Amino acid sequence: MLIGASASLAIMVGLEGREFLHLDLTSMLVLTGMFILYLIGILDDLFGMPATLKFVIQLIVSLFLPFCGLYIHNLYGLFGIYEIAPWIGYPLTIFTTLLIVNAINLIDGIDGLSSSLSLIAILVFGLLFLRHGLTLYVIYCAGLIGSVSVFFYYNMFGNPAKGTKTFMGDTGSLTLGYALSFLAIRYIMTCTETNIQNMHATALLVPYTLLLVPCFDLIRVAL
Repeated sequence: MLIGASASLAIMVGLEGREFLHLDLTSMLVLTGMFILYLIGILDDLFGMPATLKFVIQLIVSLFLPFCGLYIHNLYGLFGIYEIAPWIGYPLTIFTTLLIVNAINLIDGIDGLSSSLSLIAILVFGLLFLRHGLTLYVIYCAGLIGSVSVFFYYNMFGNPAKGTKTFMGDTGSLTLGYALSFLAIRYIMTCTETNIQNMHATALLVPYTLLLVPCFDLIRVAL
């Protein structure tokens, strides 16, 4: 998964265009965040880590998105609220990132559940970015789809006796959750940058719908 994301991000950085410098900073921070969570997941899967320490690291990594300019800056009429100030948008973005990361981590208890839901979400995000003309983000989604699809196959149909069955663990679920939070927040920001009609109405609805099951499951357990 990390390899697929890294490859697609490398292509994004290497492509020439008006968004080069912006995507360079964004892609490097996103890749760094994914790599940190990947390492934390390995340590937790192998040796176990205190929940408090994992949460603190997740909190630090969630700061990367606002730092590179990706944050929820508009509620598109939800509760009668439209544009919001950065001092509100930054904490909201951090909360959303933590929610998605831990939601994907929590549902990783049944074979194929987290990967199948994530595949659907990534595919839809990719199609939406394609409609917006954001080819670079389509490439990122394609890299994720390739890596998650391979994992899904061996997770569902792998043979434990032959050593071909794979499990996601915290290593994969934390990394995947962070990638999904990046896509969700980027899509929310994209809807204010496009001239496509009726897209503003879906800015919050689409990410909410795609990630409804894992997020509601996390809230149910927390309550």
